[in-house]
Amino acid sequence: MGYIGTMDNSYRESLWDISGEGITGEKKSLFNIFRTRLDISKESYIGLTFTDKKTKGTSNRVAGMDGQFKFKRHFFLTYQAVFSKTNNEINETAIVPAFSLAGSYSFRHWNIGISYDGIHPEFETSAGFVNRTGYHHFKSKLAFSIYPERRYLHQITPSLTYCKFFDFKGFYPIERWFLFKLDFRLANNNELDFLFSDSMERYQEYYFRKRAGGLSIRNYMIAWLEFEGTLDIGEAIKYDPDKPYLGWSVSGSFWLNFKPADRIRLGISYLKYTF
Repeated sequence: MGYIGTMDNSYRESLWDISGEGITGEKKSLFNIFRTRLDISKESYIGLTFTDKKTKGTSNRVAGMDGQFKFKRHFFLTYQAVFSKTNNEINETAIVPAFSLAGSYSFRHWNIGISYDGIHPEFETSAGFVNRTGYHHFKSKLAFSIYPERRYLHQITPSLTYCKFFDFKGFYPIERWFLFKLDFRLANNNELDFLFSDSMERYQEYYFRKRAGGLSIRNYMIAWLEFEGTLDIGEAIKYDPDKPYLGWSVSGSFWLNFKPADRIRLGISYLKYTF
């Protein structure tokens, strides 16, 4: 069980202040965060969370519960259900939800997972950060690992992943993608991955179907030099607000990390994208 409460008296400029609109920033924000958790077994628990932020004229409260359950060593079930209510100088929202449910099975050769999460368009958490709202999201993954037990090849893992986003209220499709990945684990923690994706994305009133392929390399064979690189080729959307269209894109990146001494590291990275 834990509780944190604080009063923030510092002045923070808002974007309106910076742009010269003359609207004052936030002052004297009161934060309250409460968290409690009950361990049922070694890797199973249930928990409750409550956050509260109050500023002059505005308030945001979030409350909910979460948990994780482990069954017979290899099965996991996790869930979270939270609700928020926001009041500002413009309007006051109703109590709106955000929730998730996920199950997985993991063994030596098999890795299977399925999950669902959804966030109401008006959900907000002032004590945290949510980068996307207004959707339902379904995801499933199937992976099978092979162990050749060779000197330079330790593991081969093909996997399939499928996910789909729906609008929270209208339930019409927003985005869908299918991913096939072939992962090779080599000696000295080196990796080589091949990927192929088939996806659909809704932009404005248009639906675009995209296909792409790529590879990634992670090389740690030299103790003082680490290297990572990616290459992706495929279809992409030109997000023109007047007339979006589908075209071809090529993107590549690499990252080098030099370690001339135990306490010295020098890194360099490069990214290139063309459409």
